[in-house]
Amino acid sequence: MKNAQTLKGFRDFIGQDYKQRTNIFRLFEEIFGKYGYEGIQTPALEYAHILLDKYGEDEKLVYKFVDHGGREVAMRYDLTVPTARVLAQHRAKIQLPWKRYQLQPVWRADNTQKGRFREFYQLDIDVFGSSSYLVEVEMLLIGSEVYSRLGFADYAARLNSRQILNAIVEYAGRKDDFSTIVTIIDKWDKRTKEETKADLLDKLSNNEEAVAKIMQCVELQGSNSEKISALKEILGNIIGAQESLAEIEKIISYSEKLGNNKVIFDPTIARGLSYYTGPVWEWEINEGNVGSVGSGGRYDNLVASIGGEDTPACGQSFGIERILEVMSDRGMLSSQIQSDLVLITFLDNEAEVVSLEVMKELQAIDIRTVVYTGTDKLPKRFKYAEDIGASWVVLIGSNEIQANTLTIKNLVSKEQVEIQRSELASYFVSN
Repeated sequence: MKNAQTLKGFRDFIGQDYKQRTNIFRLFEEIFGKYGYEGIQTPALEYAHILLDKYGEDEKLVYKFVDHGGREVAMRYDLTVPTARVLAQHRAKIQLPWKRYQLQPVWRADNTQKGRFREFYQLDIDVFGSSSYLVEVEMLLIGSEVYSRLGFADYAARLNSRQILNAIVEYAGRKDDFSTIVTIIDKWDKRTKEETKADLLDKLSNNEEAVAKIMQCVELQGSNSEKISALKEILGNIIGAQESLAEIEKIISYSEKLGNNKVIFDPTIARGLSYYTGPVWEWEINEGNVGSVGSGGRYDNLVASIGGEDTPACGQSFGIERILEVMSDRGMLSSQIQSDLVLITFLDNEAEVVSLEVMKELQAIDIRTVVYTGTDKLPKRFKYAEDIGASWVVLIGSNEIQANTLTIKNLVSKEQVEIQRSELASYFVSN
């Protein structure tokens, strides 16, 4: 006998789980819309060459295969690269700067564990066509508003720049080992300093001087201004170092002027993806040592790398699955559920059509409404109303029809009232 089950790393969402997810999604979309971002969707499959050579050592996690037409295809690994392909393909239809958000599933052939799946949703926002660091300021402002609105208090954006990392690698005299060094630094939070140092020594042929210079830069402590000032002095006249540090300084300064005090300069932030070219950041929830719940950065060369026009770009991805997991564990999701659902139940055959009429009246004023079509005893009907998250039950029988009234029970307050049929809309608008 075959078992009905999902594949490992894949999930179903039903009932309250589905409602909680979609309500959180709506909150994100509300915030993005306020800043002028428009939504898009892209296909699950892309030509393999579009996705490959974009993800560094994580490319091994891309689902790729040859389809029935002999084409080499791959399943969407992230949302940024497909969006860059959209811009390259449809450039004539898109007005720059282009601000877009995307909420869709992605697929990765990863080892499954708590919080890590093979199919999961990503949530990205990007701006194409602007090289101004004001874009980064806005991105960080949006992120701060998102985590605050979700109910988090102790969170931060840890900010760095790939250009600063370039300068650090050059300062160490190992320009040809940039990818290797960045990959190691990107694992900073997952290991001890001693393990990081040992890995650098191993990969850099035991060059202690080079490793000491790298550690000198990434181990800096103190305030934002203290760390930036120290790096300005250490990196001296290395090409691009002073300009990149000044840019980071402005991003933090502007953020603070807008009331966003959640941005912290951290030279260990590397972002392993190979397409980043400028500022990069990681969003972390500090309370409970949750860790990373989002990330972003500038990637000015990606669109051109897949055949489009040379287009500056910047974006960030919110770790929506990780965020939902943390909120669920902390009981934060119930406060996000909108309780505007009404269940209508008829008490006899005479009230059937009236129940449908009342349903249409409520839906006309944007009240979500369900008619209970069964003839079960009332306790079962009320239990059903609670199970689907309804806040009210409207009871209609022959007595109500004759008196032109409706009986309404509030499942939250337990209050039951009788109103005139003509008062239906005003009752729900005021409640």
